Amino acid sequence: RVLFRSTVNTPIPANTSSVTNQGTVTGNGFGPILTDDPTVGGASDPTVTTVFVAPQITCPSDITTNAAGYCPPTIAFASTVTAGAPAPVVTYKIGAAVITSPYTFPIGTNLVTSTATNVVGTNTCSFTVKVAAGAAPQLSIVRSGTNIVVSWTNAYGCYALQYDSTLASNTWSLYPGPFATNGGKIYVTNSIAFTNRFFRLSF
Repeated sequence: RVLFRSTVNTPIPANTSSVTNQGTVTGNGFGPILTDDPTVGGASDPTVTTVFVAPQITCPSDITTNAAGYCPPTIAFASTVTAGAPAPVVTYKIGAAVITSPYTFPIGTNLVTSTATNVVGTNTCSFTVKVAAGAAPQLSIVRSGTNIVVSWTNAYGCYALQYDSTLASNTWSLYPGPFATNGGKIYVTNSIAFTNRFFRLSF
């Protein structure tokens, strides 16, 4: 019977779930012979030790961006697990709400908390996503024969086109369409009428 002790250096690399050890015995007239783990069936089996390591996680740098008007942008993000065995599960939250990447962030400062969890424990870090409102969208209105064509860039997809016969109205109506998208712009064609018709984009 041969007993030997091995030392595992730390830190153990991320995603390492076990450590394997096996010795070699030699002597006059025999060998080399590989040692065998008696708890495993078969011959010359190495000893495999399951590793349990507490999770470690690093968050990305803070993110600052501008929205298209008030349309919330969709942003991808990821934290990095630097250690942990078994492999940690990573979750992201804004407050109590669980989010996933990519995520549509509202205007303002959003604090994202990343948590890495395994059977050993948890580790957290946080980063912010700051979204500033951008410039308001601009409508283009041109005459085409007996029609007018209203258009705006499709980067402002969260805005709705409204119309009314009075510019100072408090009862603007949602334009029913149909709408067409071409070359990065949203278009709508409206027949020229004998009455006034004003258009605006509303968030």
